[in-house]
Amino acid sequence: MGEAVSLGDDAALAAEVERARGAFDPFDPARDAEDDFRSRVWAAINALPTEQNRILTMMREEMPVGTGAAGEISMSGVLNRTPRTILNYKLKAIAAVRRAVLGDEL
Repeated sequence: MGEAVSLGDDAALAAEVERARGAFDPFDPARDAEDDFRSRVWAAINALPTEQNRILTMMREEMPVGTGAAGEISMSGVLNRTPRTILNYKLKAIAAVRRAVLGDEL
């Protein structure tokens, strides 16, 4: 499938990821204080296109994006996509969840 990709491999991609992500972390424990925050996050994730949904779910399970060691399960292997495509889908998914959950707070 390819070699492991880190955000450090491409400075422009790393900057784009940080801009898209902002300070938003859908899994931030501080957000759990809000009664319905977690359910809003999961509702937003469930509303995503299938591949984006799967990527965020795999991300939560700490599955690596690209292949590392031989036989290691990765997002790119499971979804049969390049690591760069996985990162692009991940960016779009996080931005969509952020818009859905934060709405007017943006």
